[in-house]
Amino acid sequence: MSISIPRKRHVWVHIGPPKTGTSSLQHCLAHNRKVLRGLGILYPAVRPDGGVMSEPDPGEPSGVKHDYLLLLCMKDPSTTTIHNRLSRSGHDVGLATKRCEQSLYEELEGSSCDQVLFSSEAFGNLLKTNPDEATRLVDYVKQFADRVTFVIYVRHPLHHARSHQQHLVKSGYRSLSAADVPFRFPFVDVIERLVTMVGPDDVQVRRYGRDFDSAFDVVADFADTVGFDHARLARPKFHGNRGLSMASALLIDSLHRQLELDDDPSARLTGGSRRSPIPHNIGSSPFRLSSDVESQILKASKGDLEALATVYGVSFPHIAESPVDVWDQETLDDLSWHMHQTALRTSSATRVRRPAQT
Repeated sequence: MSISIPRKRHVWVHIGPPKTGTSSLQHCLAHNRKVLRGLGILYPAVRPDGGVMSEPDPGEPSGVKHDYLLLLCMKDPSTTTIHNRLSRSGHDVGLATKRCEQSLYEELEGSSCDQVLFSSEAFGNLLKTNPDEATRLVDYVKQFADRVTFVIYVRHPLHHARSHQQHLVKSGYRSLSAADVPFRFPFVDVIERLVTMVGPDDVQVRRYGRDFDSAFDVVADFADTVGFDHARLARPKFHGNRGLSMASALLIDSLHRQLELDDDPSARLTGGSRRSPIPHNIGSSPFRLSSDVESQILKASKGDLEALATVYGVSFPHIAESPVDVWDQETLDDLSWHMHQTALRTSSATRVRRPAQT
């Protein structure tokens, strides 16, 4: 298939990573494609199956991010989530890839915008796991770019680990007992790889500040970074990932243990649904990992935090280690009461009195 190369322009690539407000940002950008075009910015509307999202933008998940670029640039994309998703849904992945490229180039060729925005958490994960394939992504984008600038959001490693494990637990993928190995996204390694690829001037390292500032707005911050007025954007309703209380997490964990789901890597408490059957907000303290695991994360991240502050100008408030484990008796008592109020109880012979609320 012959495809003409579109004229070159400034391309911005937002790489997440996951759990840094990425979905909220992507939904807002997709919802405002027409407004962005008026500002000289193209946010491509190509879907993974090669189709193009129509106006007005319905905000479908398949059209708000650009995972399909991995299909176009990687030597072996068969291990990617987007490849597996297309295959499971019955698509001919090879044909979908050709349609994606054709649709993307047609959209680029037909646009007078001087800037293009791409966004996908998959790009950040690729840089983490396979730098060679990430280089292919940069080379592919350079076909229609005279400049490529990457934007990465950095989150405090402890908050990032909590959010990552919380998502796995509440989605039914994993129990707390399987979270003993501390999760740590290699922010500094990924940033250094980007600097090697495009140079320091084209790597924008931004702090995800929601953990320390409730007023932090990732859309406004991203708009300021790219250089457009975020006040022009409509803000669609977006229900992001709900928080998970410690009691809910412990209840999910107990079900995992009873059903022995951790022994089967393919098993999922939700049975394939993204929504957990367990209420997320059973009253108790906010989700945290065990004190021992959190202590390991803080110690392992000390070097990265110093590098982020001294080299990239991104610093975070100090988080002290807590000697008290949140899986305390009060949480367990509250959880026990809720279990006895549901059909999960195995016997009605014993009743647990709900702890007094202080």
